[in-house]
Amino acid sequence: MCNSSIGLGIIDWNHGNVEWNEIHNATNLEAQIQSLVEQPPENPNFGFCFIKCIVVEREKVVIGKKEEENYVQKNATQLLLLPPQIATSNLSSSKTHNGVNINLIWLDSVSHSHFMRSMPATIKSLKNIQRQESGYVFSYNLYQALYSHSEPNQRALFTGEVSKREGGIKSELLLGRYKRGGYETYYSDDLCWKHTWGLAKYLGAGANWKKIKDALPKAGIDRIDMTLSSCEVLGGRFYYEINKAICYNGKYQEFYILSYLAELQKQLQKRGKPYFHYMETSVAHEGTGRRVQTFDEDLANYFRSLSTQKNTLTVLLADHGNNYGRLFSKTGEAKVETHHPMLIIHASKNMPHVIGVDRMKALLLNQDRLVSILDLHYALHTLAPGGSINVATEHAQYNVQRMGLLAPIDVNRTCDSIPMVQPNLCICENYNTKDVVNDTRQTIVAEFALGEINNVIQSQFRAAHRDAATGFGSCQRLLATWFGNVRETAQTDAVTTQLDIHVPGGKNASQDEDSFSVTVLISKTHKMSLLNYQRISRYGPYEACADEGVDIKLCICSLIRPISRPDYMSIPSWHLGLPDVFQHNSTTKALHNSSCLYIFERRTQSGMTLEASSECSKRPYFLEVDAGTLDNISTSVPLPYRVKVNPGDMVFLLVFIQKKKSRMEC
Repeated sequence: MCNSSIGLGIIDWNHGNVEWNEIHNATNLEAQIQSLVEQPPENPNFGFCFIKCIVVEREKVVIGKKEEENYVQKNATQLLLLPPQIATSNLSSSKTHNGVNINLIWLDSVSHSHFMRSMPATIKSLKNIQRQESGYVFSYNLYQALYSHSEPNQRALFTGEVSKREGGIKSELLLGRYKRGGYETYYSDDLCWKHTWGLAKYLGAGANWKKIKDALPKAGIDRIDMTLSSCEVLGGRFYYEINKAICYNGKYQEFYILSYLAELQKQLQKRGKPYFHYMETSVAHEGTGRRVQTFDEDLANYFRSLSTQKNTLTVLLADHGNNYGRLFSKTGEAKVETHHPMLIIHASKNMPHVIGVDRMKALLLNQDRLVSILDLHYALHTLAPGGSINVATEHAQYNVQRMGLLAPIDVNRTCDSIPMVQPNLCICENYNTKDVVNDTRQTIVAEFALGEINNVIQSQFRAAHRDAATGFGSCQRLLATWFGNVRETAQTDAVTTQLDIHVPGGKNASQDEDSFSVTVLISKTHKMSLLNYQRISRYGPYEACADEGVDIKLCICSLIRPISRPDYMSIPSWHLGLPDVFQHNSTTKALHNSSCLYIFERRTQSGMTLEASSECSKRPYFLEVDAGTLDNISTSVPLPYRVKVNPGDMVFLLVFIQKKKSRMEC
């Protein structure tokens, strides 16, 4: 029972926030809720409201050495679903529409194996649908991820673009076709719209409500309803930084989102209105791998409700597997699993009569063939009003067809014809070589990647702090302790090496070490290039101490509170002792009798790493690295190599790498 007045919370469409109204008794509350239900769609209620009151509970407390009962006041908030508001003004345009309802459910960070071992109730529900012949279920066993982060996969789904750039999904290219064909479009997720990775990211509009409102119709989105319910339960937190379950009044957040979705779709079917609905959940985006289980029963119930719908194609898919936690950081198997997400399609019982028997046969046949997000992209365009589109010129290399998954995939397809943004691992057997035994040659590759990343950090810091006397601020220069999960892929004229680099975590950080996955290409002439680097440990906490201008994904800094910035105007004495890197120490040499310009060498049996520091107060130096005849030695860059070293800089120069196993001389 409430011990005070009741608060009724509704979304203010002008600002996107919850507006609380004080209600003095249950009768008035009932009247207010009834008024919300009866509002016309032009005055949206978004399908929910909040009820809040103060309750008094008895708790046991320790006073001195005695345990006593005490009464405490708690703020209790519950979420109440309202019947969906459905506009009738445009239903006439869809009465004769025989199209397919498209229902996408996107599970962030769930691999094929993770889903199969964590979702028994959902799997049982899907098997029952097959056994009872109340629908069709297809599970795709060879679904290759484009990339190990969400946005590139989402963009490829909606636009077909294959890249890892950031800046919005551009859903209008696909949703616009459905919307113009009379479909209702709905976007929902379980993140607060203000958060970097929520609706703001999806639209590329930033956390500005006015910009988001303006962007929604341009993105082809009619409604966002339950998306607006998430801020109240999450507060200012990111979903994936919360390890516990997310609940409203004793029920998981996804229960409400799926319950509303099921009722909305039921009402639209009654009115003959086709729909394209996209739901995204981040419930699995955490390190333990267990929280996704809280989604299982609710998803199973949702599929049971779907089995009664007609003309509906439901795609349950993930972008990639989990890339957080100890399993991922310690095992090579988890790296492959990250690039093997789950993909399941449920089709209504009448679907063969709607899309044709041949397309249904293709969905069945492709379950055990190598598929990607592009195949789904073209399938969704095929089902859109107006039909399939031509395969884009830039997609010709990927061996995709106009109808995508709705046509038979080549049984001999390999990862050579699959879009994969690096770093990535092919899920096909024997495509990537097995783990390579770590040796000193691989150490040189790891040194090269680490040095290149440090140069990027220094470059970003310098660009944002032009008056600083040092090249590194709070975001420290990375000093790796070990590397692992080494994989090599031989190509015609090059070798690609992937490995994980582990560095000590920042002071007072929640993790002892941080890690990066890197991909290095070594050409036939042994020239090296860092193709990609990716942070594979949590980086969100470092936002509190990161330098302005430095990519947070590269930053490791001290979280000791109160957080203070280092002295940007003091030049570090790099030469006084550099810690070991990969268990190899550095030899320091002063150049040309200088007391402030130093060269650092680290040697192994397979090569040597060179770095340089300038500890001069004003004078920059221009270095040139050259060597005589190198019969069995190659360098990561062509010689002679020239570089500018500014005061306060610590610059990675290059590596020498041995071609043959003999003593290195240079």
